[in-house]
Amino acid sequence: MIITPNLRIVPCDDTLFDAIRMGNNTLARVMGVNVPKKWTEFRDTFTPSYDRWKAHPPLREWWVYLTIHIPDNQLIGSCGYKGEPDSTRNS
Repeated sequence: MIITPNLRIVPCDDTLFDAIRMGNNTLARVMGVNVPKKWTEFRDTFTPSYDRWKAHPPLREWWVYLTIHIPDNQLIGSCGYKGEPDSTRNS
């Protein structure tokens, strides 16, 4: 997890991926944050990352993160990498 004065960046784990698939209310309860309306309507966009994440456990730190705006305790987005760096240190 990365924490700044205004942001908390949380790596997804099994619990968070499951909560995303279950909808806004579940994700809000599990994370203890406000989740914007319709945020999890886009949950299918997480499926490819989730599938790769499950298939390659050692690489989990390179996949999906959820970003929370601390002052509002609001989920504001997601971010991540397409994979681990290669031998030239590019991802």
